[in-house]
Amino acid sequence: MDELPSALDINPFPESLDGKYAEAHFLGKTQAEAVKLFEDNFFGYQEDLLWMGPIGFRFYVRAAIEYAESDAARYDCEVASQLLSNLDHKWHYEHDQIPELRGLFLGYAERLRARLGDMDIESYFDYRLERKVLRFIAKLEST
Repeated sequence: MDELPSALDINPFPESLDGKYAEAHFLGKTQAEAVKLFEDNFFGYQEDLLWMGPIGFRFYVRAAIEYAESDAARYDCEVASQLLSNLDHKWHYEHDQIPELRGLFLGYAERLRARLGDMDIESYFDYRLERKVLRFIAKLEST
């Protein structure tokens, strides 16, 4: 994946306002530059992944996962929970367009499950996040 996604790869529906934001934020960005975007404001950019076309998503989701597993965020339960929700949403609605990402998603979910006990979170949220991870792993394993 050396070639950067085009505007149409990021925003396959040019009339989409959400897609236009994703395009404005990510067009021309390398994966390293995208990681930097997520470092600067994960919650400001993470939603853009949901509006990307399959080609743009395949490219930039790796940057989101790289950030989520970095020293800056690896124990941040809110980053983990939101990214997991985004991955689950894309898989639920678009798995037929991104089947090659199953292994990437499963690897992320397994690594997240392994570090849940090390996260500094309240027990109720910990329980919800753990259930979310386990449900996502089961969904991936059944498809």
